[in-house]
Amino acid sequence: MTRLLGVAKATELMMLGEVVYAETAEQIGLVHRVVEPERLMAEALTLAEELAKRPPLSIALIKQCILKGSEMPLEEALHFEQDAFWQTMRSEDAARLMREYTQGERTLSEM
Repeated sequence: MTRLLGVAKATELMMLGEVVYAETAEQIGLVHRVVEPERLMAEALTLAEELAKRPPLSIALIKQCILKGSEMPLEEALHFEQDAFWQTMRSEDAARLMREYTQGERTLSEM
């Protein structure tokens, strides 16, 4: 929780032990989205479908940068991200997406 919210907010929440309701959890960054319980599965599937449309290598490298990078010293994490960026830019997906964009088949918002 400390890494997610910062020392001050994590300390406050843990020491007070108060219930954190959904809206507050979203506001402080403890969760990224709040949905009604009956919409939970539909929202989760929509998000999963959107992620599945993205280049798998890019998604995997983004996850690695976030999870591993947050555990590294800053300079090492920046090198890790730089390597991931160049690996992504040399991928077949990147070449295809850039080709589609330059040929007018894709817009920036579709990339």
